[in-house]
Amino acid sequence: MQIGRTVEGQLSFCALAARIEARRRVFGQWEAQDAPDHFVAESANGGVATACPASPVQAHDAAWRGVPTGTGVGRGRVCILRHPDEGERLQAGDILVAPSTDPGWTHLFLKTAGLVVETGGYLSHGAIVAREFALPTVVNLPGIMGCLRDGDEVEVDGTTGQVRRIAP
Repeated sequence: MQIGRTVEGQLSFCALAARIEARRRVFGQWEAQDAPDHFVAESANGGVATACPASPVQAHDAAWRGVPTGTGVGRGRVCILRHPDEGERLQAGDILVAPSTDPGWTHLFLKTAGLVVETGGYLSHGAIVAREFALPTVVNLPGIMGCLRDGDEVEVDGTTGQVRRIAP
């Protein structure tokens, strides 16, 4: 949906206000929709591929298994961030735990000893960047943010997909 015409890359104030309002309505509609539990795709040759989420993690567990997407093993204190703007709380060597990531999170990866993400797969932002940075990473752990607390000591195994709480 394109509202307002640009003149040499510039929108009038009224056109800009209308575009902002239209995008707010669209985003509101998207937020009101429930995300599907899994995706099914048919290939050109008739094959079917599915991508199902992991089972929700349980708070009483001491170890969880997700999708391994990084390399090696990292240990550190948990730092739960819901948005990259909270990044000032992340200390060098912490394990970053997030709901998902996008390019706005990338600078935080440089400080972490590992990454744990509730959503995502092999081709998600966090997985791809973590491989480039050789960062131990496990994704697709729905509910993990509710199971861990800031300061918990954990081990993230980017090869096996296991996140394990370490007893103090």
